[in-house]
Amino acid sequence: MVDGVLFEFKTVTGGIGKIEKHFRDSHKQGPNTFIRVANPKITRADVLRKLSGIVNSNDYCRGFEGTVIFTVGNGKTRDQAEAPRFLG
Repeated sequence: MVDGVLFEFKTVTGGIGKIEKHFRDSHKQGPNTFIRVANPKITRADVLRKLSGIVNSNDYCRGFEGTVIFTVGNGKTRDQAEAPRFLG
């Protein structure tokens, strides 16, 4: 839970393709997703491009329902964003 809201928590340690798998899996479980990207080779811009591509693809039908929060980095420094503010 984050601020009283139920989230599906996913950790990505593999490549950028794993973000799509975890995002789609989490949205099947609930509308709110928290993704922690623990691969130092993946940047915030990479994640934004991937998420934008997913929600704008023809086979994605969930729309902009819910909130997506992601962190990128090793835990000492991290970038966070909420999907409805940067996608669309």
